[in-house]
Amino acid sequence: MNITVAAVGTRLEPWIYEVFDSYRARLPRHLGLQLEEVPLARRTAGSDS
Repeated sequence: MNITVAAVGTRLEPWIYEVFDSYRARLPRHLGLQLEEVPLARRTAGSDS
């Protein structure tokens, strides 16, 4: 099984990587865990929130 953690933002804080690595170390090795950085979508004047 693979687990993907999506982190949304343009610049991730360093503590996010530390927490992610700590969490990955506690999971069984047969579980795949990856961190995917998703850039925040730009809002335009006419877009809905």
